[in-house]
Amino acid sequence: FSSYPEHATFLTILSTHLAAGHRMLIYGDYDADGMFSSAILYDTLTTLNAKVDVYLPQRYQDGYGITLAQMQRAHHEGYALVICIDNGVSQHEALTYAENVGIDVLVMDHHGCPETLPPMKALIHPENNHPHPLARCSGSLALSFSMHMHQSLLPTHLIYAAIATMTDSMPVIKDNRALVQLGIEAINTQIPLSLQPFIQQFPLDENSLSMMIGPIFNAIGRIMKDDTIQMVVPYLVSKDRSWIQETALRFNEINQFRKRRSDDTVKVWEKDTQPYLIEKIEEVSGLTGLIASKLVMPSRPIVGIFAQDEKHPDHLVGSLRSIDGIDIRQWLQAYQGPLIAFGGHAQACGVTVHQDDFQALQSYLKLCPIDQNPPPKKTLVITTRDLTFENLQMIQALKPFGPGWEEPLLQIHHVPVNKLMFSKKAPFYLS
Repeated sequence: FSSYPEHATFLTILSTHLAAGHRMLIYGDYDADGMFSSAILYDTLTTLNAKVDVYLPQRYQDGYGITLAQMQRAHHEGYALVICIDNGVSQHEALTYAENVGIDVLVMDHHGCPETLPPMKALIHPENNHPHPLARCSGSLALSFSMHMHQSLLPTHLIYAAIATMTDSMPVIKDNRALVQLGIEAINTQIPLSLQPFIQQFPLDENSLSMMIGPIFNAIGRIMKDDTIQMVVPYLVSKDRSWIQETALRFNEINQFRKRRSDDTVKVWEKDTQPYLIEKIEEVSGLTGLIASKLVMPSRPIVGIFAQDEKHPDHLVGSLRSIDGIDIRQWLQAYQGPLIAFGGHAQACGVTVHQDDFQALQSYLKLCPIDQNPPPKKTLVITTRDLTFENLQMIQALKPFGPGWEEPLLQIHHVPVNKLMFSKKAPFYLS
């Protein structure tokens, strides 16, 4: 934690409010990283006897990041310190209001910083002025704070940070890699009480964190329009086994509901053969990214899934996906038509547009060149003689895999095929 340039100011401000017995509010986010990082922060502050509460925004009512309305609520309820985690670097209106009414704001965020930061007392950021910049998630930032305050590495906090790192698709290199490795070792040694109801296989690996545990919590933020999300942090820090079992059943039901809804929508469009799939759907906007990711493929290289914005019914919220070799963000940046909001990466973008302007955007996206050749995937050519248990163990020793440290792709030439079997869950199996 001491490697962050503003850590001393952060700790001084925090210590002042702790000593004075002031009320504090942690304001997190509705994705798994925001949930787990908030839980680490809350658990750490409660051990310091802080008068602290936590609020996770409701996607469809609050939107992303602390809003002016939520900061006004914090002021009216008597909070003297607000700690924004997994948000804050772009929330100018809310933080300016906080400065004007005398609320101190500390920010722990990993999202891209604007040219001008909003007013805050201190910023903990993995890349902004950091001596060793690395794309870390907010769970990692919270873990470093926990380690500093406890002067030890708490296994549950480590596991939560590892789940956040994998679920938020952070590069599995350098510090992140060590964090995930240690987190996997810890969860295989002692599974936290809060995660025990979700464990379906053993031993656990990086895929267990990103594909089995993380999506359960993400589903709550994607689907629910009530205050269910406020149960998450109390659940993650609870020691009440019976309440955990009861609440876990509810969380699992939500995730299964999310799977059915997204899978049903995918089935509607998966047989569509057009290379451009830019469509509106009757679904909650929190599922557009999941659906678009499932539908994009080499034969359908550009996908855009749009749904009505629950806060602004005359707006459409969309998720764009493209295959490697097609920079959909660059193409969208050149769009001359009106957009309400836009951001993202080369192969994954989010965009908000007025319903009246959707058709023009749809037509423009279908003009994006798709004759670009995606970069060939690097493969390791082997023979059937290389398919040994010893070589498998060598590959397994390279785990954990993830962004920036991908699992080796093996290629075998001239393999005689004895049988071809088709499966519902995979294109085919060869034997």
